[in-house]
Amino acid sequence: MSLAALQTEWIRLHDELSKAFPSDALAAPFLSVQTDASVDALKRPILLVGKATHKGWRLDKFLQTKDKPVTARIAERKEATSDFLSKHAGTDRSFFWKFYRDLKTIRSFVIWTNLAKIGVYRPEGDNRSKNPEGDFLTCQKELAKETLHAEMEEYKPALVVLVTSTYAAEEIAHPVFGAKNIWKTPDDSIWWQRRTQTQPPILWVDHPGFKPKKERDRWIKKAQELIS
Repeated sequence: MSLAALQTEWIRLHDELSKAFPSDALAAPFLSVQTDASVDALKRPILLVGKATHKGWRLDKFLQTKDKPVTARIAERKEATSDFLSKHAGTDRSFFWKFYRDLKTIRSFVIWTNLAKIGVYRPEGDNRSKNPEGDFLTCQKELAKETLHAEMEEYKPALVVLVTSTYAAEEIAHPVFGAKNIWKTPDDSIWWQRRTQTQPPILWVDHPGFKPKKERDRWIKKAQELIS
């Protein structure tokens, strides 16, 4: 199934889940976008894979499209991602977006996506995981796996970088990118696979949050090695 078709499925799934899980607030669905229309967009990008979106992901605006055609709902979701990137990716001081900018020193075109495309909204003071887990993760894992495959087919990345640690490893990451025994690693903080005939090189590390610069620099060095 094409990426465009799968994005329609995410809208449908969110509608279903909002009825199945009324006691918890689902974040609006996340759709990755290819925003760069310059010459750099013609080059194979780096695909940066996070865990899931934070908080509601503009849930209020998404809910306003509920009675509109699915094409309009998809357009709103893509605009949410594009607008967020334009306002935050270049200046946000979080470690995630600093790492995003570090990757852009290797390949100026970086596309952002996530393992889970429907996050969960947790109010302040709620100590539960800020990422979908349990039934919230199980009900979207099959579509998430299909979508990651489609994103790689659509974007044709020169390198995939997962900054997800062990999150959704068994549910999504390993089924898509390969079982643990095929990865190379000197320790538990960095894993990789080299390019094959059917798959780009893949780097798998922890989330950059609060990691020392020395560690993040080691990840960037390995990314540079894999992509070249």
